Amino acid sequence: MDVHLARDVWLVEVECPECGGEGRCEYEVAVIDYEHGGYLKGERMTCERCHGDGVIEVEDEEQCVNS
Repeated sequence: MDVHLARDVWLVEVECPECGGEGRCEYEVAVIDYEHGGYLKGERMTCERCHGDGVIEVEDEEQCVNS
């Protein structure tokens, strides 16, 4: 969706490339294990890039390609 903010300034909402529009991603979380030194566990959490919205806002089409 395109939103016109001011003269020659547009905000474009595009699907978040990190979560694919779901709003949730799998991140590695450290788990403490005093006997074996610990490990990393995959956990689904709210996407850090779009904050769970599934879309991100960019100012113009050129930034859409570079994100």
